[in-house]
Order: sequence, then C-alpha cells, then structure tokens
Amino acid sequence: MGCYPYASGPQLYSNDPISMEACAAGCTNTYSSLHAFKYYYSYFNPDIQATDIRYVCECGNDLGYTPSDWTYGESCGQANFYDPPITTVWLLKTTFSRLGCSILTDYEERQFSNVPDFEACFAQCQNSEYAFVDRAVGDGIRCSCSDESTYQELSSCQGTTLQDFNWMIFQHPPGSSGAPSGWVRRQMKERLAREAGQKALAVCPKDMTACRTSTEDDFSFEECCLDVQSELESCGGCTHGSFGQADNGIRGINCLSLPGVSQNNDVGAQLASCKLLFQSYVWLRHGQKLVVLRKVYWRVTLASRSLRQLIARGSFEAPDPQYLSAYGYPACAVGVSFLDPIGHWTWGGCYNLSESPDANTFVWSPAADFGECLNQCRSSPIAFARYNADLSPSSFVKRSRKEGQRVLDLCPEGSRACEVPDGEGLRCECIDIDNDLESCGGCTSLCGVSFGGVTCHQGICEVESCEEGYKLVEGTCRKQ
Repeated sequence: MGCYPYASGPQLYSNDPISMEACAAGCTNTYSSLHAFKYYYSYFNPDIQATDIRYVCECGNDLGYTPSDWTYGESCGQANFYDPPITTVWLLKTTFSRLGCSILTDYEERQFSNVPDFEACFAQCQNSEYAFVDRAVGDGIRCSCSDESTYQELSSCQGTTLQDFNWMIFQHPPGSSGAPSGWVRRQMKERLAREAGQKALAVCPKDMTACRTSTEDDFSFEECCLDVQSELESCGGCTHGSFGQADNGIRGINCLSLPGVSQNNDVGAQLASCKLLFQSYVWLRHGQKLVVLRKVYWRVTLASRSLRQLIARGSFEAPDPQYLSAYGYPACAVGVSFLDPIGHWTWGGCYNLSESPDANTFVWSPAADFGECLNQCRSSPIAFARYNADLSPSSFVKRSRKEGQRVLDLCPEGSRACEVPDGEGLRCECIDIDNDLESCGGCTSLCGVSFGGVTCHQGICEVESCEEGYKLVEGTCRKQ
C-alpha cells in the first residue's frame, strides 16, 4: 500500500536485510495479520562498537496514526530518523494487486466516495476489476471502482506532496471476495516450504539443480544435484522435474535416446557418477556469537572406473582483532557445520595444507571428521577432507537398464527394440530400422539403450559419432 507510520504489533528484529516478500510471508504464516510493515534504521551496536543497521519486520492489524499532511511515496523503508519512522506497508488479506500509479482519463465523469481505508475501498470494488485510490483527502481516501482501464501510462507511485500524487491503480478478477486471499496465502506457504525443503535436502550451489528421479515421488532424491547444462540424461533441465517445485518446469532431454548415435562407448560409469555438491560453513564461536568466515564447497571426483571420491576444501581467514583476548591470542573455537554426504560414503581422512607447503604429498591423516582439520584459530589454514564411495548406478538407472536389456534380448538379429505409442501409453516393439518407414535410421525413442556418441553442452544435445552405416552431418546422423 506504500508508506505509513508504523503500527504496534509483533516485531522481528534482524541485522540481515529482510525482503518485503519474506516479511509479508512471515506475517501471514506466523501471525495471520492484516498488514506487514518493513523498515530499517541505524543504531550504535555495542558488540562491534560502531554504527550498525537494524532491519525490522512488523506484523499488525491496524495502521498507525496518519497525519493529514502525510506524504505518500514509493521509496519508503529507507534508513531514517523520522518520528514516527516511515515504513513500507503491505495489505495481506486481499485479492487486489497494485499495478502502479497514473492519471485517470475520465476523471471529470467518474464517481468517487470517501472511505476510511484501503480495505473499505477493496470491499466496495469487489465486483469490479479495478479499484482507483487517492490519498489526497486528509485522513481518509477517495475510492472509485471500474471495469475499464481508464488510466494513462503507469508509473511508480512517487509524490513529493499530496497534491502531486496520482491515483493508485489496483486490479483483481471481478467478483473475487474481499475476504483473505487463500491463493495468496497458499502461494506464500508453498514458496516457504519449497525453500525450506531445498535448504534441508537439496543444498545445490550455483549452476546446479536438484532433480527428481521419478515424477510420482517428490521426495526421491537419488540423482542429487545435477548440472543440467552438461548432464547427458537431463540435458537442459530435470527429466522428471525439479525437486520441491510444481510439475510445470522445463523438462530436460535424454541425449541417449537420440536416433542413430553410436553405441560403441561405455558411458555407464560416467552416468552413474552423481555430481554431488554440498555447501557448508566454517565458523568462529566467540561467547554466544557465531561468525561465518568462509563457505566450504564439496565436489565429486571420479578417481577410477569403480571409485568416487568426495573432496571438500575449506579455509578461513585470520580471526578479527575483536575476537582476540587481552593477551593477543584467539579467544574462540573453530568448528564446522555441514551435511553428511548423501549415499554410502566412508571417511577417507584429512590433509591440512597449512602444515606443509607441499600440497602434492597428500598424506591423509586419520582425523575423525572434517572439523578436526580446522581445529585451531590459526592464520589462514586450508584443509582437504576426503570421502570414498563405490561407484554404482542409482536404483532408477538400474531398473531402466534392466528393462531395456530384457526387451533387447527378445528381438531377433537385425532389429531394434523401440518404444512405440499405443492406446495405454508406450510399449516396446522389435523394428527393422533400415526399412521401417516410421523409424528409418533408428528408434524415435529407445528402450533403455545407452549410447556414447552424444554429449550435452549448454543444454543442447550434441551428437559426436554415429553407428555404422550412418554419417555425422551438422550434428545429426544421416544414412549413408
């Protein structure tokens, strides 16, 4: 709704920036309040002996007292020293959304009514598509309803004085109830649940996507974090959808199902090597305060055709002088908090690079866990931790390959098992791809067959080699 003096109500104080969306979601889900208020101000922080910024999210059902000369603007919520402070306010229980501000083209002919607040205007206009609101009438507002977009080009709601202020334009589906918007509340709840689920189960860093291995189970997480820009079986997106999200995202392409590509190379080990990445934090503890110093990133390496190694590299800077005791020594303890690797990983030891300049020796010490690699407040220590795991395909991949091989064994020499649609979905049929008109040159969809002559690059399947009897021409396999 714009800027108001803040009202009394439940408050959340934080030294981290709070978005208006997060504040509104918290007020909706925690307090079921009518309004969400957000602002921040500067204050002297005794912990750091300096000026700091405090962010405030406030939830309440009543707006604060509004003086008759109150200036309504868009860029409120800045650090300020006004009394009362200016706050950004959202009305949560409504079906209306603000489009912006503009001048009405039919102002002379339009009928207006004076109402006490936004809620009264929205209730009055619940059977109309548009609600026009003007704050330039003292303590109340002017309200007008319309089914026509009778306004000029929309702009931000900036106004130095009430007289300069344009009309605020709101829109909703005509006939919507003025009662609490279940859709809005549901969307906020689902978004928070998605974010919580992704943080807890899908700690995927930048450029990685948490993919599901089945469209039927939203909590299947065998395939972990995938780089959909290079993953052969999920090229350009998750084949079965992203974890914790609605089933309407961009679906990836299984490059191995492209017709005519070579099946000479064994890429099973490569495909079964799940590109896991975990993100952790190295922190210092000083009294009751935790200070995050450096993120720790995990990555999977393919040590051999039968062994995966999960390597973590972590580091932190020298402690801030404020964490030194009176004798000049670090008055803190170093710890590490991280998620255990998903899957059957065994601890492989620790190597602390700060103990030796020769990083090539890599004599892995029998440390109990990664925390022991970073157990002292020393200047810039860097450590590696290692986990080992046998390389094996996921159960999803195993099932698909087993079914594909079973069908292949039933086909006579010279034919290929291909998926063909029927009235109940897909079935497999043995087809002579050299003579069949509908599958000329290869199956249009392959039954569990893996190919090695295709890669996925930047979300696009790139064919590198073709099977015998076909020629690679401009990224496709053509019959010679």
